Amino acid sequence: MDAEAALEFAFNHPRFKSDRNAWLLFVIHLLLHRLQGSSMVMFGRSLGGAVSIYLAHKYPNLVKGIIVENTFLSVSAMVDVLMPFLKSIKSFVLNIKWNSDEKIPSLNQPILFISGIIGIISNLTSFLFDVAVQRR
Repeated sequence: MDAEAALEFAFNHPRFKSDRNAWLLFVIHLLLHRLQGSSMVMFGRSLGGAVSIYLAHKYPNLVKGIIVENTFLSVSAMVDVLMPFLKSIKSFVLNIKWNSDEKIPSLNQPILFISGIIGIISNLTSFLFDVAVQRR
């Protein structure tokens, strides 16, 4: 089964139509199963960086390195910066966490951080870098 067929199957499957998170986890599981035994370096930009960190945390034996570009500490921290007016109700409306700041301290893989020098995201990437440096 190739990747395109797997994506098409997952996207059209009745179970995954109502739950896109289950679809995403199915695709990740399928890809990791197919690549088992290979050395992988995960790359992610923005939210993809959080996904890369999550996968490296969950599958440390498969992921040999991580490259993140303009990623952030957590979705919660991102909301605080981009939508501060939601801070008081954030706990009621925020369903996803992607807490990279909690996962990075337990990672042993090398991590390359790529970030611009201007902008909100670059500050959050810098904070995440600081968390990673403190783990060593």
